[in-house]
Amino acid sequence: MSGLTINEAKELMKKYLSAKLPTYPGTYYGTYGGFPNAHSNCTLFSQWFLKNYTNDDINLSQPSGNGCEMVQYFINANKGKLSASNTPTAFSLFSITANNGYYYTGEAGHTGIVLGIQGNTVITGEANYGVPFTNLDANYPYNGIVVRTYSTNVFNSTTGITFVDLNKYIADVLKNKKGDSKQMVNVINHIVVPGNPAQDNGYSVAPWTGVHLHSTGNPNSTMQNERDFLSRNYMNANYTHLVGFNHETGQAEAWQVMAKGGAYDVGGSANWDGWASIEFVEGSIKTQAQFDAAYRVYLELSRQLLDELGGDYNVDDGSYTGIETHDYISKTGRGSDHTDPLGFLSKWGISYAQLKKDMVSKSWNASQPSKPVQQGYKNKLVVGKQACKWSPSSKAKSIPKFVIGQTYDILKERPINYSRSKKEFLIGKGNTPTGWLLEQDVERFV
Repeated sequence: MSGLTINEAKELMKKYLSAKLPTYPGTYYGTYGGFPNAHSNCTLFSQWFLKNYTNDDINLSQPSGNGCEMVQYFINANKGKLSASNTPTAFSLFSITANNGYYYTGEAGHTGIVLGIQGNTVITGEANYGVPFTNLDANYPYNGIVVRTYSTNVFNSTTGITFVDLNKYIADVLKNKKGDSKQMVNVINHIVVPGNPAQDNGYSVAPWTGVHLHSTGNPNSTMQNERDFLSRNYMNANYTHLVGFNHETGQAEAWQVMAKGGAYDVGGSANWDGWASIEFVEGSIKTQAQFDAAYRVYLELSRQLLDELGGDYNVDDGSYTGIETHDYISKTGRGSDHTDPLGFLSKWGISYAQLKKDMVSKSWNASQPSKPVQQGYKNKLVVGKQACKWSPSSKAKSIPKFVIGQTYDILKERPINYSRSKKEFLIGKGNTPTGWLLEQDVERFV
């Protein structure tokens, strides 16, 4: 026996089913969400497994959306580290060819994970697009998310399957058969707000798209002080998490104080978009060592909460989604006039640029990576008069009239295949992003 047993494989698939994932056409680390259930998509499951159960020496690929290409794309993203195999091993990614009569695949083929091998039996975890979930043993047409078994005599290259062995890079927790994903921040339950007022009053509804970064602004408060204050004043303002140094335990800690999904935290329209809002308790920090410990928790909790939504860890990237500071939300007209947490972080040696760098330093950014403006482009552009909508990377929102015809700095450029555009540009003033502009809406480069 190697890898997981059938029961252990089912426990892992239950974790997949409990993960907050998007439905189509939402995306998760470069691949589409499922349909009709959020988890019903083979490339989504494989990408989720690779993200959560391989170590930091490995890169995620940008999937094509076709299960038959998943192995090759993953190998290409990790040149020199991985190679294709004709036979399965426990903890291997597999792809099945398109229009495969043996496995009844369509034009997109299929992908999944070999979770264990018991004698001559291969144990796999799989998901299937367009098929509902009923139970983990279900057969077609109800096998949206399943644990399957095959004979090693047929589940190999002779029937159109390619594998890539992940064992060298598999997370220790799977090697130990615990079925848990990468080590996470221990979030302590200190919930004091009944329900979630933003949801309960009908203001905030799914899908949620952001994680908001704050600091409390009170140089004398402890984590307990902030929790107690919230318990008495949550209808005026609220948030979901506290991070700081707990002097009673002598440790940096993360506390959840309200249910996730909307909050009265930024004083504007972005209130309703936030999945979570984190307050760094300023008064809990008395030394650099305490700050350093709590700052690490602040970063890891931010990533962890964003992982529940899917997306990369870029801070204030102009998309109006993902990880955003209260300062940026205010500057883009979706919040109050607050500038936290930048002043507090700066006091302890963390600049805005450093925060951005630190947040992505351990990320697995499976979205199309941004890159510097290519040679041949100038550093500025003029927004064309025909422009009416931002790129989908900025939620395809309407472009304000004051932007039309104006000159903006080009902060980033990356490929996109949308409408008549092959590229999109993150434009802004100085280092402050305004939005992602499609190539077709550029009047000229200057």
